[in-house]
Amino acid sequence: MEYYIILLVFLLSMVLVLLSIYISKIIGFKETNRQKLLPYECGEQTIGPSWIKIDAGFYLFGLIFLLFDIESIFIIPWTLVIKHTGILGFFEISIFVFVLLIGLFYAWAKNVLRWRV
Repeated sequence: MEYYIILLVFLLSMVLVLLSIYISKIIGFKETNRQKLLPYECGEQTIGPSWIKIDAGFYLFGLIFLLFDIESIFIIPWTLVIKHTGILGFFEISIFVFVLLIGLFYAWAKNVLRWRV
């Protein structure tokens, strides 16, 4: 019975999302003009082209941030139940941290953590 409730909540959320998208398409403004199509940069006029090449290092830096953000999401609850997991839980989290450290050292070796301007 508990799984039916989860399925019902999932289906209800999907219906609400699709309904809100559909309603916004119906009542939203569709009028475009030259002013609306201009790029907006905090009220300032843009200088040069709006489409510029961005270094891939910024994306890699963001991915490394997500890696350690996810690490904290998994490690914080583990610290709360460490007494109940025993030695097996300790070895499992040690393997998890070891894999993350390998990722950190790899990113460090490839100079991903160096901020380029």
